[in-house]
Amino acid sequence: MAYVVLRQKVNISERGHPVTYYPGDSVKVGRQTAEEWILRGIAVDAYGQVEPLAREMDARVATGEYGIVILAQPEDVYAEALLPLLSKVSVTYGEIGLPYLYNFIWDPVEPVSTQLINYGWLRISQLNPKEERWSMAASLTSLDDTLLDYGDEEDKEKALTLLGDLRVPVYKPGLLWIYRTRETEKFVEEYKHQLALGGSKHHCFIRALYKCQVKICTLPTDWSSI
Repeated sequence: MAYVVLRQKVNISERGHPVTYYPGDSVKVGRQTAEEWILRGIAVDAYGQVEPLAREMDARVATGEYGIVILAQPEDVYAEALLPLLSKVSVTYGEIGLPYLYNFIWDPVEPVSTQLINYGWLRISQLNPKEERWSMAASLTSLDDTLLDYGDEEDKEKALTLLGDLRVPVYKPGLLWIYRTRETEKFVEEYKHQLALGGSKHHCFIRALYKCQVKICTLPTDWSSI
C-alpha cells in the first residue's frame, strides 16, 4: 500500500461503499493502483513511496535488460511518438522471442503509447513485492469480447476441447510484456507452435496460455492510444 496525493476527483469503493476524494486529498491505495494513477496524471507521489521503483526501472533500461521485440521489419514501422523510447532501449525485429530479460512484444498494427509500455514493464518488474509480481502482462481486446467472437469453427472446437468454454476474455497478442523465465520461454515456444498449426492468433494465444499456465496481469483496455 502507498499514499498518493490526488490531482483530480476519484470515486473509490471502501468496504463496499463508494467514497469520493478530491484534488489535494491523500489516499492510501495498492501499489499497482498508485503507479497507474501517477502514470495517468491522476495523482502524484508526494511522499516518495512509489516513484523509486520507476526510477530503478529507468536505471535498468540502460543496462540492456529491457528491450522491444517488434513483430515486423524496420521499414514497416513508423511510430513518431515512440521514437524517444526506441532510442533508449534495444530493439529486435522479426518473430516473437525473448531476447531480453524484460520484453515488450509489439505488433505495430496495434497502437500503443510510451506510457502504456512503461506501465506494462512496471507490472512485470521483479522489483515489486513477491505478491505483486507477474510473469506476463497483456491488454484485452475489449471488456466484451470472448473467444466466441474470434476464429473459425475449428478454432472454437479446439478451445472447447481444451477449455470447456468459449466465454473466455481475449487478449491482444500484439501487445505483450514478458519477463523471461523458463515458464515464459515454454509459453512462447507453445504459442509459436500453435501459430504454426494455423488459425486465429487470438485463439492460439489462449491455447498456449492455458497449456503453460503463466501468471498474467491484465492491463487497462483504454491505454492503447498514442
